[in-house]
Amino acid sequence: MSSQLSNGDFMEIRYDTLTLRVVAPTGSPLRFACGEYVCQVGDAGGNRLPLAVLDRDTLTERYRLAPGMHLIPTTQGAITVAADATAALGAPARQLIDLADGHPLLDLTGWGLQLAFDESRQALLARPTPDGTQFARIENGQVRLLGTLPPVRQCHYAAQRLACVYGGNRLGVWSIAAPMS
Repeated sequence: MSSQLSNGDFMEIRYDTLTLRVVAPTGSPLRFACGEYVCQVGDAGGNRLPLAVLDRDTLTERYRLAPGMHLIPTTQGAITVAADATAALGAPARQLIDLADGHPLLDLTGWGLQLAFDESRQALLARPTPDGTQFARIENGQVRLLGTLPPVRQCHYAAQRLACVYGGNRLGVWSIAAPMS
């Protein structure tokens, strides 16, 4: 987990995924699996460097994201999100990109990213509208609208189910259609 503190410093805490014990921090740069590639974050003189995508075998840099952007690999593709922004309906999505070269494929501005809380790496997109909250999925490189729910908040998505708080403190659970194959 990585967070920027109010004084501008970065704090990172790593956990063993099996035991949830804190793992000693690694030096900069920090590398981690990123789809078929390796992502790298680091700092130079106390300043955070933009995230770099590296070749898995050679660790050669393929490209860097813009400053303040993170990358979330999903089954629908790699989605960039703003690292310093907050959104009531998930991480603020910016673009669907080609993970191999960083080429923008689809503008996702205005959508929040809901990543599944399971191993599927499925992602839903959500955005508020005057009529409620729209949910969509990326299919065949396009945004496919799935439907509109009443205004919701604090959503959790897993195994084609979406649970959100709505209407004050009511909890709703909705079935989400299986992705098109």
